[in-house]
Amino acid sequence: MTRDLKEINKLFVKSMNAIAIDLDVPVVEVTKSRFFARNSENLSAWDIRKAGGFESLKKMNFIPADENLVVKYGSRLVRSHIEKVGRKFGQSTFLQEELLKSLEDLFSKYPARMHPKSKVCKPDRKKKCRTLLAHLSDTHFGSNIDHEELGGVNSFNWTIAARRTALFMQQIAQFKPQYRNDTDLVLAVNGDLVSGVIHDQEFVSDLWAVQFAGTLDIMTQAISYLANHFNEVRVEWTTGNHDRVMHKSNKGRASNQKWDSLSNTIAVAVKRILRSVPNVKINIPLTPYNIANIQGHLFLISHGDTFFQSGNVGNSINMRSINTQIAKLNASELGSGKKFSGVLLGHVHTSTVQLTELGCVLLINGCLSGTDGYAQSLGIFESHPTQQLVEVTREHAVGDIRMIQLKAADKNLSLDKIIQPFSGRLGL
Repeated sequence: MTRDLKEINKLFVKSMNAIAIDLDVPVVEVTKSRFFARNSENLSAWDIRKAGGFESLKKMNFIPADENLVVKYGSRLVRSHIEKVGRKFGQSTFLQEELLKSLEDLFSKYPARMHPKSKVCKPDRKKKCRTLLAHLSDTHFGSNIDHEELGGVNSFNWTIAARRTALFMQQIAQFKPQYRNDTDLVLAVNGDLVSGVIHDQEFVSDLWAVQFAGTLDIMTQAISYLANHFNEVRVEWTTGNHDRVMHKSNKGRASNQKWDSLSNTIAVAVKRILRSVPNVKINIPLTPYNIANIQGHLFLISHGDTFFQSGNVGNSINMRSINTQIAKLNASELGSGKKFSGVLLGHVHTSTVQLTELGCVLLINGCLSGTDGYAQSLGIFESHPTQQLVEVTREHAVGDIRMIQLKAADKNLSLDKIIQPFSGRLGL
């Protein structure tokens, strides 16, 4: 049975009120995951998307339009264009033609948040003898993980995402301050930055426009914060499988033009916003990998879903396969005759470090979002969101290594001074 938009909205309001009564909470506290788990009117994810998305319907019906300018703008946007959306059907039109058109206007009224420049925020021509390599991957910004559904093991939303990222940034900034004048920073952003729109699970992922706005907000704050602690910050950006655009990959992994991704649209925006920060350089390659020369050592940075694959190291580590891939890398033209000293991967959410027989160090990162329903279905019942920090010197390609566990950040309000949490609305 095909429902029109008025009927969907009426049933949505009825269902939201019933869920709120059942949970004994204000209706504005009913989340997406709770709605789709409990809605009594059999509204499908497609029904909600066709009517403009869960958050838009919630704001239109339950948040006063004059609560703030952003909500007022969003409510007016939905009301004035809902008929057009209904004619052209759903998410594609609403997302591409409506929400994305509003981003420029919204960001002009609400400039991107970033840390003001400090005295440190200037380039230093002196060549540094050590580099701090921070490995940031599998953040899955835009995911919504309800702790009730996981038995209290993990939660993830924009506030927790901001705090875990902030704790990682703080740990980077506080690493060996006695050597700071001789240290620069390389931040490897290594794929799956966003939850993406790759599965039919809209109730656990925000719409792409919201993911874009929230991730841009977090990354500009994070990088500008680091710029106040290092004379030089180099960001090496790569993309992953959750970052892919589905029309290009036909729902499979992107093997061609992998750079044409959701993550790289954010990278370009971050680069433009931070162009006024002179000691930040952002490199966005067209290759499905990134090769970084750090203190004279070659590092391959790739997400691990296509170009270089480690296998599921949470189950077993196939060192023969890994050694073979490294040997092929060393024999190829990619290193210009120089051997690779390190390979940085993400994707499998299991933090590990392995010294291979060829002397190349394999660094596989953990994740920021932690355990979710899919992980629990595989028998993973604990959550240890972890990111990696590596010290590189001219003598040692991989020196001191830290695996920064970030779950302690979730309720630490002081971290909001480093990264202010994203509200979940396009106006930040």
